[in-house]
Amino acid sequence: MRSLFKFVLVLCLGFAMQAGAADLSRKVEFKKISAQLETLEENLKNDQISVEEIDAQTTLLYEISNNLAETKRFNEREAKLVQKQLDAMGDIEEGSKELKELTNKRQELKDELALLKSRIAETDILQVKIDNLNMLTLNFKSQKVLGNLVDKQEVLLLPQTFFASFKSLAVFFFDIVKSPVHWYQRLDESAKSYVLTYVVPVIFILVAAIWIGLILRRFILRNWGYKTDIEAPNMVQKMVAAVANGVAYGLVPAFIISGFLGWMIGSKVFSVGFFGLVLEKSLIWLLYIVIARAVVHAVLAPSKENWRPIALSTKKAVKISHAVNLSVMLIAVTTVMEKVAIEATYEPILINLLTSFCSMAKVIAIMLVTAKILSPEDDSTDDWRSLSFKINILTAVLMTGTLGVGLFGYPNLCAYILNRYILSAGLFGIFLMVKNFLESLVRRIFVVGLWGKSFHARRSLLIKVNFVLTVLVNPFLVFVFLFALLNLWGFSSDFLMHVVRKILFGFSIGGIRISLVAIVFGVIVFVVSYSLVKMFRSHLMQNAFTHLEVDEGIRHSLDSFVNFIGIVLSFILAIIAMGGNMTNLTVIAGALSVGIGFGLQNVINNFVSGIIILFERPFKVGDWVDIGGEEGKIKQINIRSTELETFKKTSVIVPNATLLSSSVINMTHGNNWTRLNVSVGVAYGTDVEKVRDILLECANANPKVLRSPAPYVIFKDFGASSLDFDLRCYSNNIWEGWIIPSELRFAINKRFNEEGIEIPFQQIVVHQAK
Repeated sequence: MRSLFKFVLVLCLGFAMQAGAADLSRKVEFKKISAQLETLEENLKNDQISVEEIDAQTTLLYEISNNLAETKRFNEREAKLVQKQLDAMGDIEEGSKELKELTNKRQELKDELALLKSRIAETDILQVKIDNLNMLTLNFKSQKVLGNLVDKQEVLLLPQTFFASFKSLAVFFFDIVKSPVHWYQRLDESAKSYVLTYVVPVIFILVAAIWIGLILRRFILRNWGYKTDIEAPNMVQKMVAAVANGVAYGLVPAFIISGFLGWMIGSKVFSVGFFGLVLEKSLIWLLYIVIARAVVHAVLAPSKENWRPIALSTKKAVKISHAVNLSVMLIAVTTVMEKVAIEATYEPILINLLTSFCSMAKVIAIMLVTAKILSPEDDSTDDWRSLSFKINILTAVLMTGTLGVGLFGYPNLCAYILNRYILSAGLFGIFLMVKNFLESLVRRIFVVGLWGKSFHARRSLLIKVNFVLTVLVNPFLVFVFLFALLNLWGFSSDFLMHVVRKILFGFSIGGIRISLVAIVFGVIVFVVSYSLVKMFRSHLMQNAFTHLEVDEGIRHSLDSFVNFIGIVLSFILAIIAMGGNMTNLTVIAGALSVGIGFGLQNVINNFVSGIIILFERPFKVGDWVDIGGEEGKIKQINIRSTELETFKKTSVIVPNATLLSSSVINMTHGNNWTRLNVSVGVAYGTDVEKVRDILLECANANPKVLRSPAPYVIFKDFGASSLDFDLRCYSNNIWEGWIIPSELRFAINKRFNEEGIEIPFQQIVVHQAK
């Protein structure tokens, strides 16, 4: 927890420390810093410093490193300014004389430049020393903290050691059994009177406390526990119910046990002697058992599948809960014996044996819980080729090997590995629960909270929320989890904090300074600024353009132009927010221009063509065009390409350069008028003038056909089987160009049937030879 607090504190104070370092950079005393570093290095090499002093020195090294970094940046800026002044003065031409004032000024600038360069070099040397000292402090702390793990103990598997250890174990058990009698016999008369006087009241108080605890548990569960009327609770409701159950089944009994334990220690009667030690350790681990069982009950919810905060079947949840509870009790019993033996200063061979028993209990617990978690839902036997079977085998091999390390003389190392393994598993479970809870909470805020109501949450909003969770929230949680995990396995928190500071607030690669915080800040600036651009575009499209009655094509062209300008401005603001300057941006633009001339020429060609289309407007959004045989409606004009929607509702993406270099037939360039043509054939011998009149009558009867220009009929041809006519008319709505001919054909067919005019089939006359 302390390391995590440091981690959060770095995030909060990092900017302030960097801001303040600029003022200190000019006051850095290089000789004093060098003397401090040499003293620290000598103390580390001679082992004349404690672990607590190492922590203070690590913090000091970080502050010195920050000041040196700011000093170097300040001196580099000053050196560039001095160099620019020297360049402006130019070189002295041969044979020419320079004014004395200019000569003195030139020499003064050269001396100042040399001094600045020497300071920069001295800063680099001190930074190298600080990096070496950081590695020395890391190694020093690792040796201090982990040194006893590899201390060689007696090998338990040797026959002589084995029988001697079990003989000591029998004596230890006998001492525990007779400890209450010995404890009471060694009490003086006043202590015995105290015990007899307070034993009944204490029992009564315990009974009353248990009764009050049951009432409190019922109150908590009734108000915040599982609700029978809610069939499908969300993740937030599940987490609230889980916390309520954890408090009801864990904290309430824990308070009772803690109260009794506090009274026992405070009385100084029950806590004396070997019996007091056994009683104290038993109560402490009973407290752990109660809390562990409450956490398991809250997380797995064996009897409430719909309220379970993790995705597990009821059958598997029951299996895992039983396995975890059994494992906790087994570990608690063995650990109590180990702690009692250690504090009672029993012989090392017994402590070694009890430590091995405790390790065995942890190995059994790990293998049992792992097997239950990976067990199939239908209780079938795992296939040896399945992943769960392989994980179980791998876990068994690792745990057996770790236990073997303890049995062959390294019990401390074995206990360290097993403890860290169990704590890592618990930490991973906490990470998953926090991750699921935050994801559910954020989604709930967007969907039913104030933001969701303001922005009319839709499916697209949920997709954006998932993107934010994936890009920002989840990486942060993984980062915190890895930090805690590495610290748990013995990595120095100061070293980890040093690495975190370097990553967050800047490190140099090839002369380029990279800061993760600056990058994240730049991304945030880009997102915020582009969001403002989108809000401005939305305002233009929905309000300003609507009131001004701007043509739809112009609206879309201006919208695309504003979008392009917004992206460019947002990108520039993001670069500035990340610490870049316009000079570097100009250099980058110059470098990109070389690539534009080669690899990006097609992209830039389409880009420039898009800008020309937006301003020249040979077509606009909503026009019906024919491009290379593809006929359809212009749906969207982008900077790089144009989207065409055909009559079949398929989208055709056409590069803008292709549109400018080829012919485009725009059927709605000036207006939406269109000419319609309906062809029809009648049988030979039909009154052609009557046919003409009927065709014109049908055209004039349709309200979608224009009266001016008037419809007309063309006697097209004498066909092989029919007399062919064309009815031609006009409409001011091209989008009905498929509906009007269909309506005219329905009307013509009806009138021909009424007048008895035949529309002949294709006829073939066959002459048979005699």
